[in-house]
Amino acid sequence: MKGIEVKKRLQNNGFSLKAVADLMGETPQNLNSMLAAQDIKTGTLERIAKAINKSLYFFFDEKITLMDEKTIAQQDADIKAGKVIESVGVPASVSNHPAYQNLLEKVQELATENSNLNIELKDAYKEISELQKTLLNRV
Repeated sequence: MKGIEVKKRLQNNGFSLKAVADLMGETPQNLNSMLAAQDIKTGTLERIAKAINKSLYFFFDEKITLMDEKTIAQQDADIKAGKVIESVGVPASVSNHPAYQNLLEKVQELATENSNLNIELKDAYKEISELQKTLLNRV
C-alpha cells in the first residue's frame, strides 16, 4: 500500500495526520516521512491502526456494509415464509419431514439472532465513531 493511499484513508475518515502522529507518539514530520514511502510496511500500518483504535483491515476494506433494518426485516420475513429454502427447490415431501421442520425452525431462530446482532453492531459502530471524534477533538 502506498503512503498516499494511507493518508487519503485517514483524512477521508476524519483523522488529521497531526492527531494520528500524536496518538502514535511521533512528530507529524516523522509520520509524514513514514508515509512518503511507496510501499508502507505492515508494521507501520499496524502502529497507525493501533493508535486510531482500528484493525489493520481499516486500510484495505472500503467499507463494512451493514444491512439496514428494512433489508434485515425483509430477509427475516422471507426466511420465515420459507422463501429462501423454497428457492432451492425443496419438494413438499421433504418440507413436511420433521427433521426439515426442525432445521427450518433453527434457521428462523438464527435469522432473528442475526437481525438483533446486526442492530447491536450498527449501534456499537456509531458509539465508537462518536468516541473517536470526541477524543480527536481533544488532541
